[in-house]
Amino acid sequence: MSTIEIIFQRLLLAFPDETKRSLKAASIIVNIGRLIPASYVYPLPPPSTSEERLDFICFILKKETGVSYSIKDVLTAHNILMGNYDTQEQLHFDCGNEKVRQYLDEYKRLQPESGFAKNFSPLLVFPHRTICSLCNTKLKIIFQSSGYVIYCTKIKTCLLYKADCQKCRRSYRTSSIYLMDQKQTLVTAESQKSNYIHFSGSIVFSREILISFSSQLIENYATFEGFVFGTIKTIKRLRPGSEDVVTTDYLARSLQSVWLYYELSNFIFMTSKSTEISFPYAMSEGRTTVKSKQSSRAIFIERNLNWIYHVFTTFWSHHECLFGSCNCGSCSRVIIIDGHQKP
Repeated sequence: MSTIEIIFQRLLLAFPDETKRSLKAASIIVNIGRLIPASYVYPLPPPSTSEERLDFICFILKKETGVSYSIKDVLTAHNILMGNYDTQEQLHFDCGNEKVRQYLDEYKRLQPESGFAKNFSPLLVFPHRTICSLCNTKLKIIFQSSGYVIYCTKIKTCLLYKADCQKCRRSYRTSSIYLMDQKQTLVTAESQKSNYIHFSGSIVFSREILISFSSQLIENYATFEGFVFGTIKTIKRLRPGSEDVVTTDYLARSLQSVWLYYELSNFIFMTSKSTEISFPYAMSEGRTTVKSKQSSRAIFIERNLNWIYHVFTTFWSHHECLFGSCNCGSCSRVIIIDGHQKP
């Protein structure tokens, strides 16, 4: 049986009522179901919230197709359509962040008491690319996990998504590529431009807070702990009564790990012709030893320290030869390093 025949057969089963049967309706149910899965919060939502989620999908179907669907229609169709992988892959509906937010705002006005509408996060953080960089296959966006985005003056809940290429064993994430077989995180010059930086865990850093810490480190000698404590106090003062979603100690450790790899990637891309660099996947280790064993992060830095130092000295020693004369007016012929090799 061909793929087209399988899809047609699934459509017949999914929509017994011919007036409701269409490829667009099937695409919406499959793709919105991926974007807003029943387990988008943990623990699992109560049954009433699950029904409200289905009602929201019915609302989108009505807006997009002009046909009214019941919760039972959506649930039945979803279970049948998701039961076949080929059907899932062929059905595509482009519903991005802005469109979901627009529909959610309309739904809230119609259903102001809906627990789903109140708790569902309109901030959807998508992968930095949805076309595989190796085989050029267009990939499906699927739900990864829920999390929190840390800004300089606020914390927002979010839903994280990914796009997996099973053929190339690559998972495209918000600001990196997870190499499934190698268990490595690949950062590229393209992924580094993302507005949200996330490698693992539930904490997502906005690009602005990482740049802010870099400035505070250089100009005010800020520590990770001091910067985080100041940020948390700022957020609490601006938003009194806001929920404590993360401890300051955990946030400081996460900032240390993510910032280190973020700025190290910037450094490598600036000082060399490299366009990608791979890191250990376990990037949130806050100690140099874990269970009496050296952490993967410490091993990575130790193994690459000489190369990083070589790139640093080569870049600044041959700056004009490699990149031509610099017209910025702030470059120096000499770099002075103290006894502890801190520039």
